[in-house]
Amino acid sequence: MNKPDPDLLETLAEEVANGTLQSRISEVIGFADIPKAIELNRTSSRAGKVVADFSR
Repeated sequence: MNKPDPDLLETLAEEVANGTLQSRISEVIGFADIPKAIELNRTSSRAGKVVADFSR
């Protein structure tokens, strides 16, 4: 089980802020395409995260 670690979270926040910790985004999808993205996540290999843009 994951347990919150305030020191680790602070370190991660600092690394995100200064650009040393980054996440690859492979695709940005609209809300209507979330079921498709879930299926692709289960069935294909991707280099990066899928981000849902709820403003679309």
